[in-house]
Amino acid sequence: MRLPPLLLTVTAMVTMTLAGCASGGAAAPGAPTPPSAPSAPTPQRRQVDIGGASLVMSTESSADVVTVQAPIARVWDVLRAAYDSVGVGIGTLDPRTYTIGNLGYKVRQRLGRTPLSRYLDCGGSTQVGPNADSYDVILGVTSTLRPAGAAATQMTTTVDAQARPATFNQSWSRCTSRGTLEKRLADLVRAQLAR
Repeated sequence: MRLPPLLLTVTAMVTMTLAGCASGGAAAPGAPTPPSAPSAPTPQRRQVDIGGASLVMSTESSADVVTVQAPIARVWDVLRAAYDSVGVGIGTLDPRTYTIGNLGYKVRQRLGRTPLSRYLDCGGSTQVGPNADSYDVILGVTSTLRPAGAAATQMTTTVDAQARPATFNQSWSRCTSRGTLEKRLADLVRAQLAR
């Protein structure tokens, strides 16, 4: 069946438009390119040797992403103070990648003045209380900043922890983050920026 010329033209235009949508369509020469969203950090695994223990720590278990309404340089300036406030000892400080934190160190009972059980669930409790407050804990906490436009910053904080009873020679087991440490760091950053 032969189509009239007007219908052929309309059909060709619709086909080209749909093909452009399906392929993502290239921007016209000289047209501004829409900004792409910052990509999330790739989960990482790392070997940590502490006191004769060799553990594999991972950032894939907990990643909290928040947007802070300030340029990346200002957020970076106050992030170290936030880490000091919660009691995380700085072991990594890289201004090129805007990464700060500690890949893994031993803590017991408290992080700063806060019981570890407020931040971590290490598999239940014993007669003396939550496991996180009585076990030996290897804790890794890192934050990475990425620009989120001219006046905002994406802050990704990862928490990884493993624990075992202090008095028994058991293998290390994974703890899960309650999300409160990540939230506390973001709140401290925002409070510092509001001053």
